[in-house]
Amino acid sequence: MVNYYEVLEVGRKANAEEIRHSFRSLVKKYHPDRNGSNKEWAETKVKLILQAYKTLTNSTQRMFYDRLLQNYLSQEHICFRRNIYKSASGGFDYRYRARAILFDLVNRNVKKALEDYDHLKNDCSESDPLIYMTLNEYIDCKFLLAEEYEKQGEFQKAVEFYEQIYSKKDVTATRRYLFDEIKDRIRNIYCHQLARSSLPQEAINYYKKVLKLTLSRHEMAFTYKKIAECYLTMNDYTTAAKYLNVALALKPQLKGIQRISKKLNQHFAVTDCPIEQKG
Repeated sequence: MVNYYEVLEVGRKANAEEIRHSFRSLVKKYHPDRNGSNKEWAETKVKLILQAYKTLTNSTQRMFYDRLLQNYLSQEHICFRRNIYKSASGGFDYRYRARAILFDLVNRNVKKALEDYDHLKNDCSESDPLIYMTLNEYIDCKFLLAEEYEKQGEFQKAVEFYEQIYSKKDVTATRRYLFDEIKDRIRNIYCHQLARSSLPQEAINYYKKVLKLTLSRHEMAFTYKKIAECYLTMNDYTTAAKYLNVALALKPQLKGIQRISKKLNQHFAVTDCPIEQKG
């Protein structure tokens, strides 16, 4: 596992300003233009420094990374590979194989981790082959798998895994810092990845899944507005007006409603217009 603190040449308790100062200094030091004879090496070095900086300056990612780094440094997983195929068949074997996948994900052996997960899923009789892990291991492994699927554009797989983790938010006192991040990722995939490339009725189903999350009033208003837009696309003006009114009730000054309001007002007679004007 790459130690981002060592990459940035700071201690594990370094604050944001210390990290930022070291980052700027190292980027200047290893900039490809200053390492002409080793330009490719310098480019790789700067990319690693940038990745370390992005991770350690994001509070949520840093907390998650620190947990994984601590596991690695304490050698919690050092016996995984040695014990996988020595264990008896059944749940015990599945647990070690699942933990080996987590070990590979932490150490950025992503291709092998994904291949091993597919093999484990095929071999395991349970619907979820990771159920033999502890809850914390399960959450960590699912999150890292989902993150990789998202990076590869496999959004359906990614959101399925994120939702499985999110369903555990009320049964675990740990990993609390992850759930807001996971909620945002679920919203982003449904609203900005899947819904945008779907037919209106399918998009509506995605937006309704978003409404099952714990949302702020603004997030709820935005989602209801998007549903209204879908119904408007299907020429269902009455239902579109209903959802838009819900959105406006949640956030009267909701932005981006001019186009949909104009079309609805053009469709309905002024006296019969079901759009409730706010403010």
